[in-house]
Amino acid sequence: MSKEPIELTLMAIFLSLQLLAQTEEVTLFENHLNVPELEHSNQTNSVINFRSTESQSDFDITFYELNIEVFPQTEEITGQTTIHAKSLTNNLQQIDINLYDNMEIDSIRQGTSHLPYSRFNHLVTIQLNNAINNGDYFVLEIYYKGNPAEGDPERWRWETQINPSIPVIYSLSSPYGASTWWPCKDNLNDKADSVAIKVTVPANLVVASNGLLVETIDNLNGTHTFNWKTNYPIAAYLVSVAISEYAILTDEYVSAAQDTLPLQYFVYPQLVNLAQIDFANIPEMIAFYASILDEYPFFNEKYGVALAPFPGALENQTITTYSHWFIDGTLFWEFVLAHELSHHWFGDCVTMKSWSEVWLSEGFATYCHALWIEHTQGQSAYLELMDQFDPGHFSGTVFVHDTTHFDSLFSGTVYYKGAWVLHMLRKVLGDENFFNCLYSFANHPDFKYKAASTDDFREVCETTSNLNLDWFFEQWIYRKGRPHYLYHWENSGTGPYQTTLHLEQEDSLTYKMPIEIQLSNGQSDTTITVWDSLQVQDFSFSLEFEPMNLTIDPEGWLLKKVSYSPNPVEPETDESPATQFSLHQNYPNPFNPVTTIEYVVQPSSRVELKIYNTLGQLVKTLVDDYKTTGEYSVVWDGTDSSGKVMPSGNYFYQIKAGELTSTKKMIYIK
Repeated sequence: MSKEPIELTLMAIFLSLQLLAQTEEVTLFENHLNVPELEHSNQTNSVINFRSTESQSDFDITFYELNIEVFPQTEEITGQTTIHAKSLTNNLQQIDINLYDNMEIDSIRQGTSHLPYSRFNHLVTIQLNNAINNGDYFVLEIYYKGNPAEGDPERWRWETQINPSIPVIYSLSSPYGASTWWPCKDNLNDKADSVAIKVTVPANLVVASNGLLVETIDNLNGTHTFNWKTNYPIAAYLVSVAISEYAILTDEYVSAAQDTLPLQYFVYPQLVNLAQIDFANIPEMIAFYASILDEYPFFNEKYGVALAPFPGALENQTITTYSHWFIDGTLFWEFVLAHELSHHWFGDCVTMKSWSEVWLSEGFATYCHALWIEHTQGQSAYLELMDQFDPGHFSGTVFVHDTTHFDSLFSGTVYYKGAWVLHMLRKVLGDENFFNCLYSFANHPDFKYKAASTDDFREVCETTSNLNLDWFFEQWIYRKGRPHYLYHWENSGTGPYQTTLHLEQEDSLTYKMPIEIQLSNGQSDTTITVWDSLQVQDFSFSLEFEPMNLTIDPEGWLLKKVSYSPNPVEPETDESPATQFSLHQNYPNPFNPVTTIEYVVQPSSRVELKIYNTLGQLVKTLVDDYKTTGEYSVVWDGTDSSGKVMPSGNYFYQIKAGELTSTKKMIYIK
């Protein structure tokens, strides 16, 4: 398929609106439908200064109550956050809470007691007034104040509408920014069961937030308090506020069971007419995603959109923050709405267990955008869009090892190669199996309203399809690059005609994939699917017509490079497998106390073999040395670089040899 320039790119629009000050040249792919740039604008290359601690697993958050007063004139807030939690261990005497040091703490209380605390690197360590036993509940109140926009990263904005005299105040907490404006346990694996958000603002302003508006209180002093409440589990980074002089548009989605979901759009008064056009298809979008994934997962509350003056959008639970620059009455930006809405199934309801696996949110939402295009415009438009999602090269792996930089977390690899993983998995499984897998994952009782990993998704797919898919995920999630096929074909015989396809994978690491081969002569054509998994492989076809053309993967279901060779590919020799670069599965697996990892180096090169945890953090370097061609083995004893014994769980081991990389998973059981 072609990659012809689209009529209007995002960058052209941004430049015409003077939203971007940068002048560097970018490719068409970087401009076209660039959701990573939209969702995380102005954060590229920023270092994320964030810490969590092992002790945070000692307690479970059950409920937050945020009580915030906003002062637009001085750009400050005062806040009180009440934390309800349950101890998960005996003799719990202290806890760690995330709060960036841009916020000043006035006091921390447990009942009538003022608690001592210390602060270091955006962590607040709080000494409880008595030891809490496993299963017992406790309540803390944290009083604080400051300018949340001074947090690093800046995830709170004091800005203005198109009319510069009207303020817009809003939060953008992804990935680690919730604790720049309220104290919380900023951990993906511990969703609060429910959250109340009470925000006091000058009387001319309206507050949009998560869940349902319980009440609006006139404080009789020139301020109003908006009390919002969500009763669904929610990750801290999805808690949101948006404040301005909003007009509120309403609509509704009626489910197949004839239940009604309220839709609320918080828009600038001067954009009401255009917003009515641009948001008109949201009920149909919800109906489509519900048809393949089950009903909107927050049905008892709402779906909403709140405008803000930044060039992007973010999927805050039940209240998407959306750029006012996208409101133009043309529906051009509808792909952003589709992306953010689909996050409510993947990202908000089923959340990734670690930021290393953010593809489970962003790759899925990008692919759901493609499914919306298929639904509204047909399969040819879907295939063309997937082609546009491929720039020809992706850097790094879909699994993110470096979660400390925005450009690693929210890269084109995560979004677009992540979407391609699902596109290819659909071809491997077939439509019925694939969509059953998506549905099962979105509704699995262990993951719905909770968190899931890539392994969890793989296991759901394997259970649903009754297929082993470990090979597929190893190739496409944990390995860099794509296969490069060199092919040659020739005909022989006369009716039936014998066609032989010689197929070679150029890289040392081979891929196992089904490949469609189309043979045609202008009058007749046929498409045959072959499974290729070897360095060099021959396939023979018997046809009633003489083919004049052979096309590898004509519709574009495989992420690949293809080159034609005028000469036949040499057959594979018996010695070649032993000298290929490879990383073998560790044994035993699962293991305790030690496991052996074997690998083959070819050609000679500098080799690094490292162990990572599921958060993408380096645990230990096992090999960092120059190795000549040959077979090697190394033992890991389950300790980190300091000799500390690691906890039970999943770990990844990755080898780098020159330009080649391979990653595998292992399980450590103590």
